[in-house]
Amino acid sequence: MILRYFITFIIAVVSTAGFAQNSARYKGKNISVPKDSTVTIKIDSPKIIDANIMFCHVKNPDNSSKFDIEFCDSTTTDGYKLSFTWTKAKYSAFEDDRIMQVNIVDILNDSIVGRVEIDDSKIADLYRGNNQLSISGNFYSGLNIYLNKKISLAKLPWKKNLKLFQFYSDIGSTIKIFRANVIKDNTPELETNLTIEDIRRVVRYSNDSIVGIYRYLDRENNPKLAVPGGKYTLAILPARDGNYDIIYIEGAKTYKKCWHTGMLKGRLLKTIFINHFDLEWYNSKMDLMKDETFASLQMLEVLEINFPLYKAKMRFSRVKDF
Repeated sequence: MILRYFITFIIAVVSTAGFAQNSARYKGKNISVPKDSTVTIKIDSPKIIDANIMFCHVKNPDNSSKFDIEFCDSTTTDGYKLSFTWTKAKYSAFEDDRIMQVNIVDILNDSIVGRVEIDDSKIADLYRGNNQLSISGNFYSGLNIYLNKKISLAKLPWKKNLKLFQFYSDIGSTIKIFRANVIKDNTPELETNLTIEDIRRVVRYSNDSIVGIYRYLDRENNPKLAVPGGKYTLAILPARDGNYDIIYIEGAKTYKKCWHTGMLKGRLLKTIFINHFDLEWYNSKMDLMKDETFASLQMLEVLEINFPLYKAKMRFSRVKDF
């Protein structure tokens, strides 16, 4: 098995101002899974999966062929299993006519959540040719699974803590190519464990004129390029390195359920200019935006954040009582 791991960057323009995202790409060729064996590829708690798997099996009219694919947690007790079985068609006029049966299993509940039977060779190669399995989705909308981009096998709820792709071969099946873009879930990195009471306490006792709570005021943007993910209320708090953390309080509309009070929304990095900062900003999908982004604090009352590549800016006014 040849398996290479490298880091790549994907530039994407999306409706919520998506920018560069750290992603891990796994690329394998000629992955052979012999009978009664397992091949495991590690993934690290992704929030986005886009996997393509080419597979074939040995033509053997006297026996069935079978292999399974699991994407699951590190203990293999939660996740999904796709079970592929080729069998001779019942009451077939030809000895070697075959049917592909696909079962989708919820591993944790040990239950079949989808079942498809294919006997049309225009949809799938039922003998020894190539078939393609596509698994794609994210923790915002769930997982979609397609066979040969022609037939939907399942739409499934997202499972947390996905760690592994595992391939099992019982009889005569071979994984030929495996490719996957996996974007890591960075939610734990944004957790600060600050409560609203903690935030208020820091603001109340700080002598720093920049520290405070700021509420959405207005925006300027080209909606064809980017739109805000919400009308945020934010806190600017001192960071240990001498810069400032931007803490989310409320106001998200896009992926609202993913955000909660106390998460890191960005950072203000000091420059040689007073009250002008380099900006690191996490968009609504929690992807880091920092290419040519900057911020300024005007009259110590209005925080303006700028995304020039997207011709967009947002302003927030200081809140005296919150």
